[in-house]
Amino acid sequence: MSLKRSESILWNFHVSYNADDDGSDPLFKLRPCYTYLKQKFLEAYSLSQNLSFDEAICPYKGRLRFKVYNPMKPTKFGIKIYEVTESDSGYLLGMNTGSTAETTFHELVDLSDECSTTTKIVVGLLAFCGLLNKGHHVYLDNYYNSPELFEELTLLGTGACGTIRANRKNMPTAKIKLDPGESVYRQKDNVLALKFHDKRDVNMLNYSLRYRCSFRSFPQKHRG
Repeated sequence: MSLKRSESILWNFHVSYNADDDGSDPLFKLRPCYTYLKQKFLEAYSLSQNLSFDEAICPYKGRLRFKVYNPMKPTKFGIKIYEVTESDSGYLLGMNTGSTAETTFHELVDLSDECSTTTKIVVGLLAFCGLLNKGHHVYLDNYYNSPELFEELTLLGTGACGTIRANRKNMPTAKIKLDPGESVYRQKDNVLALKFHDKRDVNMLNYSLRYRCSFRSFPQKHRG
């Protein structure tokens, strides 16, 4: 295909009716295609129990209402996309751009207005994808993880696991100094808080009906 032909197709690619645009949806021009793809992602794959929730940045430097800038990231300008994937394969099950039209997914479930923004983001996307109350187990990093999120997911029949910041609200407050290789646990109902010391303290939170904890050491890789 020639360059001119490719540019012509791209220029005329259109999936929405401008007359229906009321200005409330920043992704209006792509919404039909975007919604169709998200539905097909779920229909085309039989997923396992373990899921992963994280974010990605789609590079973009044009004019956009919800474009983000993070000087600490390799891609400093772009569109933030929240993603839920299957842990085993990395298959994308659902995504949320964080635009105004997609920040109300948490209204699909009965969440308290006092819940944090990160809790609403995680629960909202899982609800939109129809992944709640099915016994799935979600793995998250410390940006999203909190006892509050675990409580909400537990009520919605979903387990969770991941690293967590020690200063999160309702985390154990006991300050215990550990030597390398040592660990300490605290448990409430089916939620287990773990603190492990390697080169620094690592805090984790896990929800499960049965616990089987073990530690494995991996030698540092050498280049060359």
